Formats: sequence, C-alpha cells, structure tokens
Amino acid sequence: MKLYLDLIWLLNFLFDFMILQLTAHFARHHVSRIRLIIGSFFASLLVFVVIYYPDAFLLTPVGKLIYSIIILMVTFLKTSFKQLIKLWGLFYFITFSLGGVLISLHFFFDYSFTMENATLVTDSTGYGTPISWLFVITLFPVTWMYTKRVIDDRSLKDLDLNQCIMCQIEFNNQCVTTEGFVDTANHLVDPISKTPVAIIDLFIIEQLFTEQEQAVLKTIQDNFNVDQLPEELKNKFHLIPFKGLKEKHGLILAFKPDRFIMNTDNGAIGLQKVFIGLQFTTFTSKNHYHCLVSPVMLNQMCLVS
Repeated sequence: MKLYLDLIWLLNFLFDFMILQLTAHFARHHVSRIRLIIGSFFASLLVFVVIYYPDAFLLTPVGKLIYSIIILMVTFLKTSFKQLIKLWGLFYFITFSLGGVLISLHFFFDYSFTMENATLVTDSTGYGTPISWLFVITLFPVTWMYTKRVIDDRSLKDLDLNQCIMCQIEFNNQCVTTEGFVDTANHLVDPISKTPVAIIDLFIIEQLFTEQEQAVLKTIQDNFNVDQLPEELKNKFHLIPFKGLKEKHGLILAFKPDRFIMNTDNGAIGLQKVFIGLQFTTFTSKNHYHCLVSPVMLNQMCLVS
C-alpha cells in the first residue's frame, strides 16, 4: 500500500498539538504558541520511527515513557520535577481519553484497524481514514471544548471557595498587594470578551489613584460618562453591566490591570485576561479583605515564571 507520509505526519502533528494544548490548560501552565508547535513537531516525529524503525527502543514501553517526558520538557521548558509529573499524568490522561473516542468511532463506523506500538493503523488508505481526518477537523475541537468545560466545572466544585488569597495588582506604575476573597457570588464577566471581573474596594482605590483621579472615577461611576477620563486612561477603563440584588441592573466601572497575580500554595499565579471593578466603599468593617475574586478566574490562571 502506498503511504502518504506527509499527510500521516500532519494528522499526528494536529493531534499532538491539541493534546499538548489541553495539557497546558488543565495544568494551568502558560506556554507560548511557538513552544506548542515545537513540542508537537517533536512528538510527531515518532511517526517516522514507527514506519522506518518498527523495532526501535523508542517504541518499547520504557522508550515511550522517556520520549513522552522529553516531549513535555521540550514544550514546557523550565519546570520542577513535581510539575513535570503532573504534566505527564495529564498528558497521558488526555491522550487515552481522546484516543478512546477515536477508536470508538472506528468501531461505530466499522472501519478496519489495528493498534501497533500505540499507533492507530488502518487498512483503508495510506493517509489515514476519513474518520481520523473528520475527527481532527470537527470532532476533536468539539471534544476539546466539551472536555475543557467538564473538567473546569469539576475543578470549581472541588475548590475550597471560602478562602482568602493574596492578590497583587499593578496599574499605571502603581503596585498594591492585598488580601482577596474567593467569592462564590461573583460571576461577573464582561459580556463582550467574556473576561472575568475582580472587584476592589475603596482601600485599594486610594492606593492606586490620586485624590483627583478618584473624584473623576467616582463621577464616572455615577453618570457613566467615560469621556471625562484623561486620554491616557480612556482605553484602559470600561463600563461593564451587572445584575445585583432584587434583579437590579447597573454598570460598574472597571479597568484592565497591567498585571494581576495571585499567590497560592502552588506559587505565584497570573491572569492574562481580567478586569478590575471599582467599589467606592469598603467590603468589611474590619478590613479583612479588599478584593473579591471570581471562582471562574481560578480556572484561567497560569504559573508566573
């Protein structure tokens, strides 16, 4: 049978890319698109070993174990041993889960196939079955989004939501560190970008902004006219709609921070997409915390290198 190695390699490259992307997401580990491409390219080279060197050491269980660890090291670069083990477990969990879906589809559509050295080998063509390509083009992204949503929802249920967490906010050359509270009632997001919104109180506002800026921001919060902002701040502030108690609707003034970091037991965690809403009162009379963190934000965190 004639083999189209370029198409077979491309098929495997796309699978590897999505698996590594899922691994990074569930591990909450930030990795650039370039690193994902490099890691996927390295992983997909195993196709040529399977075809040209079927008895190679890399295709033994020990060889595959070593190769998978190298794939993760190439993709995620500097990582601790503990994080590497976590990534390795997630990598195989996702691989087996999505591989099981693909095998089930082959059974369902009655395509002839065998498993050789952990590689799906079909008898229909030299470039992979139509099921394989259909899975990559349509079903894999759908499965990716579904699996992501299920695991994200499960992660939220497993969180200890009644906890405080140290937050660091950097904006306009100012940096403030404060106690934040994970608020189960705060599911506020920007309706356009779907970006989650944390909320800070007057104690933090007074540290980030001058008295003159505070007066302007308070006026804007009352009359919803962002044109009163200085030119250098107009692109950083937004009015975000919300629904409060008794179905009351309103707008909250929020800004996009230069940097937002939460310190957890796993280290410093940063958010790439977040808005900070302003509340011109204090949250508690005893000042226990000054930032309300949405539980949704905890699933969008990435380790700060």
